[in-house]
Amino acid sequence: MRSSEVPADTLAEVSRLLARRLGLRVNAAVTGRLSRSVAEEAEAQGLDLPSFRSRVESDPLVFQGLVDRVTVQETSFFRDAGQLEAFRAHVLADLASPVRIWSAGCSNGQEPYSLAMLLAEHGVAEWQVTATDVSTRALDRASQGRYSAKEMETVSAARRARFFRPVGVEWEVAAELRDRVRVQHHNVATEPPPFQPGQVDVVFFRNVLIYLGYDSMASTLARLALWLRPPGWLFLGYSESLLQISDAFELVRLGDGFAYRLPVADRPPADGRPAPAPRARRSAPRPAGD
Repeated sequence: MRSSEVPADTLAEVSRLLARRLGLRVNAAVTGRLSRSVAEEAEAQGLDLPSFRSRVESDPLVFQGLVDRVTVQETSFFRDAGQLEAFRAHVLADLASPVRIWSAGCSNGQEPYSLAMLLAEHGVAEWQVTATDVSTRALDRASQGRYSAKEMETVSAARRARFFRPVGVEWEVAAELRDRVRVQHHNVATEPPPFQPGQVDVVFFRNVLIYLGYDSMASTLARLALWLRPPGWLFLGYSESLLQISDAFELVRLGDGFAYRLPVADRPPADGRPAPAPRARRSAPRPAGD
């Protein structure tokens, strides 16, 4: 089946389903990918389009198969190296032990393992990285921790020798790192953060917000502000900004990079009671296509 054969009303219904369950914003830039994904998953399931349209809402396996296809899993080790250097040089040294980091939208695992290498190199004694994604296909790869020679091109020879071992034509993340990276399925738009309030110091939320609708972005950021342990660092992708979305965090310059942090006034008091819920800028204009 060709993606051009998927009717517009089917795409519209699937788009509404993805928005409701994942907070996914399907605009013109995503429609082509969604059409291909619907056609491919229907064929993989042996379903015609009317049957797929019915089953994708009622059958969790069919829905997850579509999610695995439509979500973007493009990443690399030490992607946006300047931002990771800002984290290492300006944030990591001041974090209290145990250090806990959440890599949301972790894709195939390169980001959480990059963070794990930085933590190990820094000599942090107690740490854990939680790696989550909505794609079970991506999480399988992250759990295995095996990567091709091409995927390893951005890993230095020294890091490759210390943190990986060759397995056939692939490279496998060493157990000392893999055992401290917790991989789990998680939906940022509908589920609370995958840790107890006050137990995570830094969230890497890079290139996730750009796929969410306005309401999902605002509510997700509000939850994060309550869950993070102060000072509560949030790293977004280079093309992402909280401007006109949320005032739950303040922008901070870190050398040549930038990150977000909980404003001093919004941090929980010393007795540990949670601060009032941050208010999103609901009067702001919504992103195009939302």
